[in-house]
Amino acid sequence: QEFFGSKVVVFYESKFALYPYYKDYDPNQPVNGGLPQNISLQAHLDGVAQLIQVVIPDLNFDGIAVIDLEAWRPLYHMNWDKKKVYKEQSVQLVLQNQPYLSTEETEALAEQQFNRAAR
Repeated sequence: QEFFGSKVVVFYESKFALYPYYKDYDPNQPVNGGLPQNISLQAHLDGVAQLIQVVIPDLNFDGIAVIDLEAWRPLYHMNWDKKKVYKEQSVQLVLQNQPYLSTEETEALAEQQFNRAAR
């Protein structure tokens, strides 16, 4: 989905630089690493800057630009229902790197890492 008009521009997650998400909330379909922990924030911001220059080349653009990102919420505990894939995959990421942690430690670290990366 995209909408680039002369007065309104809407950016969606599927074409917003390196915005990470899971297509159809399927853990087997990560896009840009799936999780915010898996991307470089600086690389993403650089990509956003380039995208804006391409989509809105007019420095005098006086319309509105909307960033419509709905795949996940930037607070770990707010990702429920189909968005719980972000919590589950965050836990899996911690377990891959630190399999010796307890369940409680794993969950706490997954939440900490997600929240830090998602801000």
